[in-house]
Amino acid sequence: MEHNSFVITEFVSASEPINHCGTRLQMKERESSALIFPKYGRLEFTWETQAVTADSDQPVLIYEGMSYTNTCIEDAQSLMFNIRLQNNKADILRLQPVNRERLKWIYDEITVLNVNPSAKKQSGIFEKLYQLLGECLPGEDGDTTSPLSPILEMIEKSYHKSSLTLDDLAKSCSMSKSYLHKLFVKELGMTPFQYITETRMKQAKILITEMLPVRDVAYMVGYSDIYQFSRAFKRFYSISPTKMRATK
Repeated sequence: MEHNSFVITEFVSASEPINHCGTRLQMKERESSALIFPKYGRLEFTWETQAVTADSDQPVLIYEGMSYTNTCIEDAQSLMFNIRLQNNKADILRLQPVNRERLKWIYDEITVLNVNPSAKKQSGIFEKLYQLLGECLPGEDGDTTSPLSPILEMIEKSYHKSSLTLDDLAKSCSMSKSYLHKLFVKELGMTPFQYITETRMKQAKILITEMLPVRDVAYMVGYSDIYQFSRAFKRFYSISPTKMRATK
């Protein structure tokens, strides 16, 4: 699984485990993935021929299904979030450190929301977890990843479907529509609808220049109504699809 395509499917629990120096715990096929943020002390996780040390400057993500040994090097207490992900890999991933006050705030918010959880509260928990992942998860180039990544990937695969809605996008990553809207505006400077339209228009331009019939192009990029497509295309490019094709 690529680091930039995390999809949370379930929140399991949040806790503040304490480990004493010298203790060693054997974990066999972990039942859920774990985000571990030591507040103090040091922990060492070893598996096969590899080892990762976790401390206040080096949190870790342990994937579901991992078998490993957890050795406490120095007395430690951590904030731990147990979650389930859509995809898993046999690995323990080093994370970026997160501001301690913000981390504690996220933990406290999730703890409160998890009391008598409703569907709305569960959505709030997922939002906080995605915020946390967005700040601590390393990208392929060393930058932190975006919680929008799996949604952008979904749009790339589904823009041709006229039935694609904001509800579909929000549900795919267990986010509320309002939070998803805020993320798009904050990170991309546009709304989800504007991003979908841009994706469709860019692909439509390619197809138009290949001399395909406008009606076919409309259908191929998610429009069941050719007139709606033509209006959207002209609004985006300031030229109708028919005229653009005639200039090529």
